Amino acid sequence: MRREQHISVPRRVVTRTRKGKQTARRRSASGSVQRDFVRLEAIEQDILCLRPSPASPTGGKDYLAILDIRATNYTLTSADERRGMITAFRALLRALRFRVQILVHARRMDLSDYVAILQQHREEANWSEVASLIVESHEHALALLGSERTLIDRHFYLVVPADEQALTSFDAWTARLSRWLRPGARTRQEQLTLDDAQQTLSTRVGSLTHQLSAMGLQSRRLAGKELADLAHLCLQGETAAHAPLPDALFSLAGRPLARSTNGIPTPSEGPLLTNSAARKGRKQAGHRRSTEALPHEEVSLDERLRLPSARDRLLAPADVIALRDLLAPPSVKVASHQLEVGEEYVRGLVVIGFPREIMEGCLAPLLALDETVDISLHLTPQSNAELLKRLLFRREQYASSQRSSLRRGRHPDPDLQVAESDVEALIGPLASGEESVLELGFYLLVRAPDLRSLEERTRRVRSLLHQLLFVVHPTTLEHADAYRSCQPEGSDTLMRTMTTTSTVAACLFPFISESFSQEDGTFVGVTTGGEPIFLNPWALESPHEFCAGVTGSGKSFGIELRISHEHVRHPETQILILDPSREYVPLIESFGGTIIRLSAGSEACINPFDLLPAGVEMQRYVEQYQGDRLAEKITQLHTCLDLLLADYVPVPTTLSAREKAMLDRAFYECYRRVGITADPCTHDRQAPLMRDLYDVLKSGTVGQDEYGLADRLERYVHGSLSGLFNRATSVSLKTSLIGFDLSEMRGSRELRPIGMFLIADLIWSQARYHARPRRCYIDEAWSLIEHEEGGRFLERLAREARKHYLSLVTITQNPEQFIANPYGSVIAQNALTKVLKRLDAVGVQAAREAFGFTEQEQSLLLSLPQNQALLMVGAKRMLVEMNASPQEHALFTTDPREREALLSQAMRQQAVLRPHRKELFR
Repeated sequence: MRREQHISVPRRVVTRTRKGKQTARRRSASGSVQRDFVRLEAIEQDILCLRPSPASPTGGKDYLAILDIRATNYTLTSADERRGMITAFRALLRALRFRVQILVHARRMDLSDYVAILQQHREEANWSEVASLIVESHEHALALLGSERTLIDRHFYLVVPADEQALTSFDAWTARLSRWLRPGARTRQEQLTLDDAQQTLSTRVGSLTHQLSAMGLQSRRLAGKELADLAHLCLQGETAAHAPLPDALFSLAGRPLARSTNGIPTPSEGPLLTNSAARKGRKQAGHRRSTEALPHEEVSLDERLRLPSARDRLLAPADVIALRDLLAPPSVKVASHQLEVGEEYVRGLVVIGFPREIMEGCLAPLLALDETVDISLHLTPQSNAELLKRLLFRREQYASSQRSSLRRGRHPDPDLQVAESDVEALIGPLASGEESVLELGFYLLVRAPDLRSLEERTRRVRSLLHQLLFVVHPTTLEHADAYRSCQPEGSDTLMRTMTTTSTVAACLFPFISESFSQEDGTFVGVTTGGEPIFLNPWALESPHEFCAGVTGSGKSFGIELRISHEHVRHPETQILILDPSREYVPLIESFGGTIIRLSAGSEACINPFDLLPAGVEMQRYVEQYQGDRLAEKITQLHTCLDLLLADYVPVPTTLSAREKAMLDRAFYECYRRVGITADPCTHDRQAPLMRDLYDVLKSGTVGQDEYGLADRLERYVHGSLSGLFNRATSVSLKTSLIGFDLSEMRGSRELRPIGMFLIADLIWSQARYHARPRRCYIDEAWSLIEHEEGGRFLERLAREARKHYLSLVTITQNPEQFIANPYGSVIAQNALTKVLKRLDAVGVQAAREAFGFTEQEQSLLLSLPQNQALLMVGAKRMLVEMNASPQEHALFTTDPREREALLSQAMRQQAVLRPHRKELFR
């Protein structure tokens, strides 16, 4: 808890009379939206170039950099972590030597497009009636979620300006005069200024990034089109969200367009004309058109879109598409109580007072409010020495007033006593540098599609702020200035500021968010606040995922729910499941997938000696060939034979170096006998089988078998397991949903890791030569990594799979063993996404040491219900509810009687809801 220091200092207040306001509105009505509301002129790589500000000493442009900050879930952090974040944020504010703007931009999340995609995939796919029913119920649940509340996706930005050096009035006048007399010098001077701004911004951004990382916040610098999209969204709101700026149109900004005789503009490759040259060319062209009659010519579309000829450039000079014309709203109507920006209504609010005792993270309720409200914090550092002088003078005034009251026999004034104690408490930290003084502008921008919604949203926001004891007022007659101050331009045109300290300002820690949404993401669940989470693994630095939970925690149920959502949302992504318990068979069969059963008597077989993946064209294979593919395959065969021939009592063992050396010679001899060498052109020949290796070892061609390798291999060649390992590969990976049934290997401790290895190796071979997004779910992955060679193979696969569009999802019910294993620890750490269900005390302890959980998160993991999970995406942590519809629950439950009863009930409910589902988005 922080106590606000009330500082009585002169404050810059902007007031205008009604007459002056009316005059200003009349002036703006005769102007343009671009001139009055859009300062952005150009984007130079990662720098925003703004029109000159009236306050600029030289009349030059302003240059900005913008950091996109990934917010944290403040509610899940421990008390120590919260104090650490607030302390680091206070250190950042105390070290500020330049003004900054913190912008929280709220975007309304519309699920109608997502539901429409699901509906389209459902209509196009050839799924069973049960699968169609499940997808339809999922659509209904999402539509209901979007209709019950306003879904908000908040983005957090830090706007960093590059201030120009202050010049004297004579220097500023000389700079303007030199640019006016020498137009060419203006371009050179602007380029030098841009270079200086780039260096300044790089230094400032680097320092701020380091300080943000100390708070546990990840940030990245926006560049190019990202900057234009942000400006577009802040200017036009919902209009820009529904009609974003096209990339092709953005690329034309600042480039000349030649206007041909038929009036169709075309892109020009000629030199960029200056404004004076363009005006001169237009004047000459107008005089030419008045003296010459140009015949009207009918031209085709191809001719109209061609590059302009020299004659076209002479007849019609080049025009330049200004970036501000592309970003500006169609109209802005200024009224006393709101703005009408295009088809959207906007109202500004200003916070002019804090509670006396302010809590750390006090903005969390405001940032969790389901209303489209933008928050803009303008922070300008002030001189401590100036304020210190005023505080010393004010302390003397208070003391003098108290002495005067005592002489007259009056009781001490309690207000003066409180003010004197506040001033006394602040003088020491200011003098020692422990505190810094900031000028703070705290503004909110409420958006709504109509006036009625605007009034309701404004009332809700003001009511919440009043509950938090903030003093807030609407910016009556100044909504245009509030609108400008909430743009990512780093300029406070409203200037309704408060003087405060870094300690109090740090309590306004604004980087708080529970939601997580990615473009083209798949629905995962909702947060405790009701916000949906959409996750796209391919948009992350690592697409891998780690899932852990004890038996009965709902782990398999949640995974099946994720698989169904991913398969419906992205049917082009191939999903492969290693299923040791037949839990995923109903799901795969419902969606028309393929189930491959691997057992001793099954028809499916995987030959571990295969070099060429099935379905790969030989020419393409040779072109993509890199390195020694045969040597790489032999390395994988060593892992396979290590799993086949090692002893498992009391723990899995590995083959010795001498045994591996003999096997290495035997492998090369097997390939030599069938004509396969290191030359890739020979790799399309029939690969050897396990019996060929047995024959080589028995014949003694590569040396006497002193280790009994052939005898240990005999059961896989002529014994009970010969059907699984001694035939050519008969497995095809063509469908989008494939499940490998390993249930008959479950009882054998030695067979299950062998089967999982063969499947993983087959998937890896396909991924290397077939460019297609794949998600491989490995259930009970501990059974593979408990063996050293299997763990080494899976760890190497986790490191290299991302490069070949393969995502691994490792699932285990023994997280303490998995994380304690050296290979399992690497696999879990490389997975940027982690889903943790309920754990026992041992598993929580292991997870805390590996992932750094707080005490609050540990207590959550011990008591999570089946429909909840702790989702970690990098440093972002969220408590997610994975609720299933009755139809999904009926399919994914493991109780057959419950499944049959729920499924029949769900079908009756769906028949009733189907006619009303489309009404939810109307």
